[in-house]
Amino acid sequence: MFSCHRAALLPARWHENMPLSVLETMAAAVPVVVTDLGGLPELVEHGRDGLVVPPDDPAALGEALRRLAERPGEAEALGRAARAKAVARHGAADHLDRLQALYHGLRRPTFAP
Repeated sequence: MFSCHRAALLPARWHENMPLSVLETMAAAVPVVVTDLGGLPELVEHGRDGLVVPPDDPAALGEALRRLAERPGEAEALGRAARAKAVARHGAADHLDRLQALYHGLRRPTFAP
């Protein structure tokens, strides 16, 4: 689906939490260019697995796109790192394990009479 893309964009102007579109794109080994709002900079580390730009800054967004377009090797390396992060931190099995641990931690103890 994304494999032919050099990059994906999420130029959010609002505090996004953890958009599924970012996780799906990262899992497809495509770097994401996001804005520095909400949880986005926690998902995407600038220069490591994608690029982070200031919100409402079209020049910075354009420069990030130009950078990835002119440096396909860098875009591919960012995409590989993005996939590795997505698999390691957001894979289905790991997510389920963390969710179950959370639920077990919240469970109220039962007392025998």
